[in-house]
Amino acid sequence: MRSKLLIMIISAMILLSSCVALVSPNASAVPASSEPIVIESNADLVAQASSNAWPGNGTVSNPYIIANMSFTGFSDMAMWIDRVDLHLVIQDCSFTDCDISVEIDMSRNVTFARNTIYGGYEGMVIFGAAGGIIVSNNTIDEAHYGMYLCETDNIVVCNNTISNAEDYNILLEGSDGNTIIGNDIINSDWCGICLAYSNDNIISDNTVTDASVGIFLAYLSYRNTITGNTVLDCDPDEGGVVIVDTVDDNTVSDNTVTFADGESKDDSDLIIMVAAVLIIAMFAMVLVASRKKD
Repeated sequence: MRSKLLIMIISAMILLSSCVALVSPNASAVPASSEPIVIESNADLVAQASSNAWPGNGTVSNPYIIANMSFTGFSDMAMWIDRVDLHLVIQDCSFTDCDISVEIDMSRNVTFARNTIYGGYEGMVIFGAAGGIIVSNNTIDEAHYGMYLCETDNIVVCNNTISNAEDYNILLEGSDGNTIIGNDIINSDWCGICLAYSNDNIISDNTVTDASVGIFLAYLSYRNTITGNTVLDCDPDEGGVVIVDTVDDNTVSDNTVTFADGESKDDSDLIIMVAAVLIIAMFAMVLVASRKKD
């Protein structure tokens, strides 16, 4: 068991180091104003790349690149990528006060890096993806929901700053085998990182500051590894790392929790709520149901 955990942690650290230099250096151009981008297939991506002079050819060594664009005030999705598995990089773009800034559905091989999302309802949604997606070095601020992974497996979310969410900063629902590593999660009215019906994920080396609940495992979530995280200024009445009684076989190690009242905890004092957990669980169930796709 320990050797398996060590391998998982080493693999996660390798992924973290690889997230630092995923794309080429920032271009100096001022972001151009843009209408929403909707890409619904590989053929659609090829056609739009040609008409918009996006560089690349969709291979791993020469991905298509969408860069230096700005999107402001759209009432629907500012960018929607659907059923694409050609290699695509989205970088150095800004999204401001859009209902959904970015949604990636049923796709692979997409890198979303060094972008800025501010305001709006949902910062980033990833639905039905399975591998090859990396979300790194982005800033998401003041969205109602920060990042939502639904039925999404084997992707990497690393080195992002996600702050000031009204509900959750990161939610995984029905999502397995993902790596959430090295993110800075700041100020959530409810939960920093939440897992529901999600298995075999690595949640490692994240810093969660000023959330009611730092990291929350709920509802049939098994075999997750929660290690090396720092939870600061969480609500002492709700908990830093909370595990409800419907989850099992998770590995929780080397995490540090400091409550808003200054009290510190480590894994020997893992917070397992008893009386309050039913209230938290009921709230989370309503929240997850409200986010579920039709």
